[in-house]
Amino acid sequence: MSYYKRVFRRAWEMTRSDFRLVQVRPALIKAALGGAVIAILVMLEFPGMADKTGYAAIAALVFVAGFSGVLLINLLLAPSALHSEAEETIARLGKQLDDKEAREAALKVLWELRKDGVALRNEPVTSVPMLLLWVERAESWRKDVLLAAGSVNINLRY
Repeated sequence: MSYYKRVFRRAWEMTRSDFRLVQVRPALIKAALGGAVIAILVMLEFPGMADKTGYAAIAALVFVAGFSGVLLINLLLAPSALHSEAEETIARLGKQLDDKEAREAALKVLWELRKDGVALRNEPVTSVPMLLLWVERAESWRKDVLLAAGSVNINLRY
């Protein structure tokens, strides 16, 4: 799709949103109800309705002119909106890449901590002072594991 088509499509969407005509069916229902009310009033020949049909035509003309004016303004604003959306997408994709790299680094740290944990588990404890030292090292190891696991998955945070 060419750039100008994207700009026009974006301006059209912005204009429809400005006039609350985003969904087609409710917009058609609004237009049909307005036309039906005017047709009923003309058919019943209310006094002074001939003048009011002229007002209805003026109102329709004002609506079309207003819609066209807002569309032209949105045509000027659409390129900046598209640019900001592109910048947000680039930033989001860059963040995902950074998150992936951080996740891979955290997984490497977790594998190293696994080796340390296995060595800690297999370490013989023969006395109470050694037990106290071992418990302290085990708690430190556990905190390191939880910290690294939290960067891999938010559900693994402590």
